[in-house]
Amino acid sequence: MLIGRSAECLAVDRLLRQVRNSRSGSLVIRGQSGIGKSAILGYAAETAGNPLALLEFSREVTVTGDIAGGFGVSPRRARPLEDRVEQQYLARISALPDDTRRLLLLAAAEPVGDPAVLRRAAAALGLGIGGLAPAEYAGLVRLGDQVTFRHPLVRSAIYSSAPAAERQSAHAALAGAIDPEHDPEHRAWHRAQAIFGPDESAAAELERLAGRALKRGGPAAAAAFLERAAALSPDPGERARRALDAAQLKYDAGAPGTAADLLATVDDSRLSELRRAHADELAARISAAVNRAGDRTPRISTRRRSPGWAGPAS
Repeated sequence: MLIGRSAECLAVDRLLRQVRNSRSGSLVIRGQSGIGKSAILGYAAETAGNPLALLEFSREVTVTGDIAGGFGVSPRRARPLEDRVEQQYLARISALPDDTRRLLLLAAAEPVGDPAVLRRAAAALGLGIGGLAPAEYAGLVRLGDQVTFRHPLVRSAIYSSAPAAERQSAHAALAGAIDPEHDPEHRAWHRAQAIFGPDESAAAELERLAGRALKRGGPAAAAAFLERAAALSPDPGERARRALDAAQLKYDAGAPGTAADLLATVDDSRLSELRRAHADELAARISAAVNRAGDRTPRISTRRRSPGWAGPAS
């Protein structure tokens, strides 16, 4: 998060004290090992610290990989109840002025919610941050030390319903608004989300910063970096290697289902013999985890990845 370490620690401590006394809060603390402190702060802001809401949100993002320690996005999934709620929010959003809707997309694309970053990004798009006022009056966002949404489904509805070109434009503006010396991870993340098609330069930068993302947002954040790096990789071998590393981190973050999906995209023929052996081991661990949870059978086929991620390749 873009706040001082002492303030972050105090906020996390307050949150943990608040939720520790409830059964749901203790489950969050014990069960969501893949979520970093920065991510917990973001979840707390968007659930107003409500323990039950925090538990449900943390379970949802751990299973799906959304937000990913402050470095994720919210793809649309088949969730009947949640989709109905999202449609209700979208109906309210559609009644807002065009500039307000563009600002909402900008805020939805930036989970940190730093008003200074959003103000600079909005200016680059010819918008004023004050244009969010109608959304605040409508009860969709809260404006304060952070720009937060009333509910995570508001963010998800805005982001997933926007055309890809508009999302890329929002990410490009956010990348330009972030100081690369102060926050290189978020700048690289937004830059990568703004790119269409393969780009080894962006992929290499994401991989290089994945270790910092791991410390900042936990394995889910590092997985998001490496998954995007794999998608941007023009070389098939590099794409396979990065995807496998991302799958391992997704597994480490407690999301074996999404780890299996990513593992299924890897071309074994591009891996070394050692990596294929390691990948087989991870595939077996994922299958065991998914079967224990009673989830669907992972679509792994013959494509897999290695255990343990020691950082970007030298």
